[in-house]
Amino acid sequence: MSDRKEKVFPKGIFFKEHKQEWIDLAVSINRKECIEWLTNETDDYINIDVKTSKAGNIYGEVNTWKPITDTLCGGANFQEAIDKQKNENKTAKDDFDKDDIPF
Repeated sequence: MSDRKEKVFPKGIFFKEHKQEWIDLAVSINRKECIEWLTNETDDYINIDVKTSKAGNIYGEVNTWKPITDTLCGGANFQEAIDKQKNENKTAKDDFDKDDIPF
């Protein structure tokens, strides 16, 4: 089984190159279609990555990445524990003297 998640595309939002050189990207929104899609979304923020297909077409893909603290038990406390452990490991490494190496 693959760990890859199914791609999610924003509904009613379209991206295209613009003909004027001072405009980087044009975004068109089909209000009705976008509102219907957004009504079913639960996150406060929806991040959209603008990409270019192999055929050269510009499109948007919903970035569904979530930080590790949102998906594991312990939440933010879990991340604090990881950070604390990293700092403790740095201290332990700093205390190690390379003259102690037996070879």
